Amino acid sequence: MIKFSGIVDDSKKIHGTKYILSTASDNTVALDGAELIPIDLGGRLITHPAISVNELGKQLLKAAADGDVDNIKTLLTKGAPFTADWLGTSPLHLAAQNNHLEITEILLRAGISKDARTKVDRTPLHMAAYEGHLQIVDTLVKQGADIDCRDLLGMTPLHWAVQNGHIEIVEYLIMNGAQIETHNKFNLTPLMIAQQTRRLDIEGVINNSLANSSLAAQNLVIQLTSEDGGESNSQGSQDFMEEMELENSNHESIIIPLEPNVIPHFQSDHSELERRA
Repeated sequence: MIKFSGIVDDSKKIHGTKYILSTASDNTVALDGAELIPIDLGGRLITHPAISVNELGKQLLKAAADGDVDNIKTLLTKGAPFTADWLGTSPLHLAAQNNHLEITEILLRAGISKDARTKVDRTPLHMAAYEGHLQIVDTLVKQGADIDCRDLLGMTPLHWAVQNGHIEIVEYLIMNGAQIETHNKFNLTPLMIAQQTRRLDIEGVINNSLANSSLAAQNLVIQLTSEDGGESNSQGSQDFMEEMELENSNHESIIIPLEPNVIPHFQSDHSELERRA
């Protein structure tokens, strides 16, 4: 690489173009077209060679992977497109995978697709959950990313978080409504994966969530029954409880407590109906 300081003079050429080169601290510069700063010569402003849109997209991918925030901002102001590599990986995938939070936020504000898919159907949320990057997961979920998206293997972000032992991600996804009993391509739920990987802590988190979901459903049925009354509702409640018992038999035993004042209420409603009949 040739280095020198001063002004490049193309006066021997027809148009006599001149460029001022930016200098480094040692008063030298690299002879690189990207460093040429045009000056006005004879009423014409000479600009340095334009970079193709395709090249801008490639540079944006690299900047996202490297975590180069300043370059990301510069490229976006130049109109860099949201392109993907040959695997379908977008700048947001790379930022999420490498835990570059600020770049993730910048790209989302710039309008990049939050649910972009690679060739194996993985989204940026898949990437963040797989790697265990909680802040990235939180940012994507709050921006409305599909929390139950499935890749080519039928794996959701929760599946991957369990698979790789990221308990904080597991807790966050479940707390934000992720489906717990989704089966992947191999017919495995997140709970089954936790059991296979012998992560008792994650297994406990999932089982507690299942228990809480069942309890909430039971309490809802009891509330609706107590408000409406009638044999049909009581029978419906019984049928629902039997279904829940069958479903929960695949997990651990769950005891659903009933409030003491609920049973007399059921009995009084039933007696009243008998008298009217």
